[in-house]
Amino acid sequence: MDLLPKHLDSLHFYVSGLENDFGSKLLFVPEIPLLHKSTSDKRTYSKAKIGIDSTRFLSVSELGLLQLDTAEKITDPVFSGPIEFSISLSNQEKKNQLLAAFEAIEEVYGLTFSEVSEGGKLILTDQTQEVISKEKLYLLVESGDGILPQNVIHLEKQSGLTWEELIEKGLLPELILAPLVHFLGIHSQEKKVNNQSTGTTICPNS
Repeated sequence: MDLLPKHLDSLHFYVSGLENDFGSKLLFVPEIPLLHKSTSDKRTYSKAKIGIDSTRFLSVSELGLLQLDTAEKITDPVFSGPIEFSISLSNQEKKNQLLAAFEAIEEVYGLTFSEVSEGGKLILTDQTQEVISKEKLYLLVESGDGILPQNVIHLEKQSGLTWEELIEKGLLPELILAPLVHFLGIHSQEKKVNNQSTGTTICPNS
């Protein structure tokens, strides 16, 4: 983009129409572009399954939605059994809110959680960990400085809301579930963009 001439008659983007077409959150261009999207739908969705019990599993539908389904026999689940977690929070109210979010996830999707004193696949904490294991998912409920690894999720920053706002709006189960199922091996369908919203801000240079 930086190598484009400052004065252009027109600027055209030819893209597939998926969000990952745009790697940056902010693009500066010399002219407001015309967006040409592919008419073919090349989106893919995960075929992976999370086993809930012997007959129930979680998967992603062709519409990209998480769904609870049944089968006579579940073969090759990416994960099964209860999700072991450890929790280290100084704020008891936040701990209770997180445990309530687990109950809501279990009620709707059937996933079960089991608290352990240490270890576990899921770590709930208010402190940035000195040692980060790639085999674990970390959910931070307090501010974390710097760039965080992909398996460290800051719940407030992920929502763009304060903790009080996301609790009031009932968003905590969703904020936990989305990175959790992705970490366990289920990946959402890529989203198509429309002409008004690409997930990227495209600004003409002044």
